[in-house]
Amino acid sequence: MSSFIGHALTGLGVYTSTQPVEKTTQRNLSLRDLLWPAWLVFVALAPDLDYIFRSLHVWSDSMGYVRVTHSFVGCLAFPLLTLPVLSRLKLARETRRLCAVQVVLAGLSHLAMDLLVGVASLSLLWPFTERRFRLPFGILPSGPAFRVDNFYMYRNLLIEVGALVPLYAGIYLARLAKLDGRKRRIGVAALWLCSLAFMGWSFTLAR
Repeated sequence: MSSFIGHALTGLGVYTSTQPVEKTTQRNLSLRDLLWPAWLVFVALAPDLDYIFRSLHVWSDSMGYVRVTHSFVGCLAFPLLTLPVLSRLKLARETRRLCAVQVVLAGLSHLAMDLLVGVASLSLLWPFTERRFRLPFGILPSGPAFRVDNFYMYRNLLIEVGALVPLYAGIYLARLAKLDGRKRRIGVAALWLCSLAFMGWSFTLAR
């Protein structure tokens, strides 16, 4: 599983990667503007609430405990609850559509992140089937136990941040039309190469 930092970064990454660049660069962000990206971060983190609320684990005679929040149904619970609220807000149609896409992507990002670790198997199709799925490889590190003296925690967090921050920064920069085309391409290439380097490091870790 990915760490809470990785999931939070991905929630912000969904926002910055899809938000109209012109809108964010023409005016200063207010507290109200920050509530939506904060909600996206919560939605991206929400499936891990089962660490706190153990009742979210369902017992199966054939599979043992099933983490129902780590299924498509579980990860889309908060996004589906958000959509009716968005429909009641006074928003432009394009803004409402964008917010709907962002919150769905934020919810699904949790599954994508955990699958890309390549360690734990997930009951993606629960409750329709309890079959579990796992990728045979991993390009992101797992979230180790949080202890101050845990070397692997710092290493894995470094790899995770090194892979994700340049990735989303590169996407944002690629969409920033105000920069000269050549400079933008060089910057994007440098950021994505950095991200790939950390992913390659993660790929070599024991699973």
